[in-house]
Amino acid sequence: MPKFLVRIVALLLVPCLIADTAVAVVLWSATRDLPLHSVHGSQSTDHEWLTSQALANLSLYERPHPPGTATQDRAAEFLLNLSRPAAEPATNVGRETPSMDQANFGPGAANRDDPVFHAHRAASRATTPKKRAATVRGGPSSRKKRYGLDQEAEFDAVRLKRILMSPNLEVGDEKLLVFQTFDFISDAKYNFDQRYLEKAKPLVLAIYEEKMRKQRSRVPAGFWLGKQGSLNKAIILRYLIKEKEKWPIDMTLPAKVNGEWIRTVGLAGCLASGSIKSLYGILAFAFPQEAFDPGHPEKPHTFHPWDAFKVGEWDKENEKAAIRDVIENHEGWSIDTDLPAKANQSWFVSKGLGGLTGVFASNLYQSLVIAYPEHAYDSADPQRAHRFHPWDAKVGAWDANEVRLALRHMIEVHEKWPIDSELPRKVDRNWLTRVHLISVLRHAGDSTYNLLELAYPEYAFDWAHPAKPHNFHPWDGQMQWGGDDALMRQAIRHMIEYHEGWAIDSDLPAKVTQAWFIKVHLSGLLSHYFNSSPYKALEFAYPEHAYDFQHPTRAHMFHSWDTRMGTWSPETARHAVRHQIEHHEHWEINSELASRVTLAWLQESHLEGVRVFLGSVYSALANAYPGHAYDSENPQSPHLFHPWDASITDWKEGQLRDAIRHMIEDHEKWAVDETLPAKVTAKWFLKVNLMGALSSWFGLSPYRALAFTYTEQAYDPANPGKPHVFHPWDGQMQWGGDEGLMRQAIRHMVEFHENWPINESLSSNITRAWLQRSGLGGLFSGKFHKSKSMMLGFAYPEIFRKADSPASPERKHSDQAGRAA
Repeated sequence: MPKFLVRIVALLLVPCLIADTAVAVVLWSATRDLPLHSVHGSQSTDHEWLTSQALANLSLYERPHPPGTATQDRAAEFLLNLSRPAAEPATNVGRETPSMDQANFGPGAANRDDPVFHAHRAASRATTPKKRAATVRGGPSSRKKRYGLDQEAEFDAVRLKRILMSPNLEVGDEKLLVFQTFDFISDAKYNFDQRYLEKAKPLVLAIYEEKMRKQRSRVPAGFWLGKQGSLNKAIILRYLIKEKEKWPIDMTLPAKVNGEWIRTVGLAGCLASGSIKSLYGILAFAFPQEAFDPGHPEKPHTFHPWDAFKVGEWDKENEKAAIRDVIENHEGWSIDTDLPAKANQSWFVSKGLGGLTGVFASNLYQSLVIAYPEHAYDSADPQRAHRFHPWDAKVGAWDANEVRLALRHMIEVHEKWPIDSELPRKVDRNWLTRVHLISVLRHAGDSTYNLLELAYPEYAFDWAHPAKPHNFHPWDGQMQWGGDDALMRQAIRHMIEYHEGWAIDSDLPAKVTQAWFIKVHLSGLLSHYFNSSPYKALEFAYPEHAYDFQHPTRAHMFHSWDTRMGTWSPETARHAVRHQIEHHEHWEINSELASRVTLAWLQESHLEGVRVFLGSVYSALANAYPGHAYDSENPQSPHLFHPWDASITDWKEGQLRDAIRHMIEDHEKWAVDETLPAKVTAKWFLKVNLMGALSSWFGLSPYRALAFTYTEQAYDPANPGKPHVFHPWDGQMQWGGDEGLMRQAIRHMVEFHENWPINESLSSNITRAWLQRSGLGGLFSGKFHKSKSMMLGFAYPEIFRKADSPASPERKHSDQAGRAA
């Protein structure tokens, strides 16, 4: 086929049907009888047109596919190869710095301004045949018209994009740092901004340092323009602030980055160029994560535009934004009645808003009105929704009407409290302080009750007509009783019976506590007339129901210890404990009593003070029943319970030894012989209430407890010849794979207890009865599988070595004899 026909097909069909740019390059090179790498050397118009096709197809191909595909890399590599000299090998690593002059592909390329060339180039980018035809007829490409880029600038953009997409390359050509190169490829999907900041940093800083050292007179043209110029400024600013100055990124930063500092570091001219022209704007662009964003004020940040404002630089918009940001995003305060009290002069200064104190020196409340006009109280429309008021910051004089209006407004509209008996408890000094009405107390005789009486006279208690409906009482405030017994008794009984609705029974002293007296505003009465004793107040209010020590059998409803009486004596402690056990619990006095009288029971019975006074729970019981308690000085005396029947955790060595011996010898009456370890088991320790000691002192080992208690009678492995009565294996021994102890046990029983000669006749002496009697039955069955030859070979390998072999006749004979036995 003639070459011109092939070229026509490649011109019209390949860009439409083939997305892979590398394939188009191969087809075109075939029409010229050239290998792919020799396309670089072509200076013809066809070569320039082919390169434009590669650019166009690469650009089109990148849109629907992620970066890094093999086809895209081949296409980009082709473009890079075009920009290298013919003798230079292609590479994918290092700093990418090809020169457009070397590529012969710049503004001086042949037929650059040929309209036919532009028509074909635009046609290759059209997405349908119809659009391609229209573009060819129309002239230059729509892409060039849209961006105003020539072919060299467009190629630089492709170079920059490949550098940003590569993990190894970095920017090394100043031509890639100028206006519109980055703007052409900017794509948020690939986070090119961050990649540019990293890969362009060395070259940008090198240019800056050369400029500062006067090694160059100016930066490259367009270095400060567009978004790319802002990124260059950000690189330099971040370097100067974080690496040179080492300033922290906090609210003090905007004040440091001022005009004088900008001139000092040689950046004054950069603010006159580019899209960002304010100091704070470029600072926010350099540190977007730390800068305040007016569009998203809730985003975490560390500095604001107003951090460097002076008094004359504020306007209402800045005032509003600054106050709202600090209150909502930094303090996290709710917009409520507490806000005016918090936003005082010292707070404004501490938050870097000291300039506003000069603006609102006479009335800081007005700053909140400007910041939150939608939440400020409107005197012209008091029912309109609002969250704070002028009186929240009022400190001057009040009149009675202002007091009434302010109190009722805060109680009814804001708190929405019902006007009932709880109201005087709520309207206290703390509440008045919180709602900034504490200053009105001076107009009510320093009495919260008088304030309520002023605000709600129709709901106040009337002493002359106590049955008249009312919602609160005089004693809910700071009442002066004047020693009136009838009035004091009436107040206590009235609060208990009519307001609390409590029955007069044994539970009452536990309810009527000091905290309750404070809650019902009777704490002054309690402290002044009853020495802060709730029981004395109850005894005064209900003398007919109080317990009488002199007549304990007389009907009563409550006792003095129900209020945790703090002063005890042995007699009163004995009386209280016995009274609770016998008259209220009706427990029998037996060995189980100590397990019932616990710390929890004493607390439930309001007798914990007895334990504190006598030192322990058991001491409280022993003090109550000295004739039934165990006496360590006379353990043989009759008794029903012991200290260890309760939960003892602070054992002493002598006390523990006496307890174990006492239970074995005086209660169980067991002889101290070889049968004792089999009896003294973990279950036995649990039964006699000594399991806690067994666990904490002996690691749950009953034999260790026996050896501790009967040191003279226990077998000593270190001195087996010492006289002894029992061994570890006499009980339920856990050998734990200790072969040394196993061998020692067998030899000890054979040699020291039986005195048998160690010869071939030893096997006939070892019978099942002897094994059980000597405590080695479990070892014989478990370790040696009932084989005497194995056991003897284990204990005496020098004598029974042959018999220990599994295949020996002596072993078989011994096994048969053992099974027969």
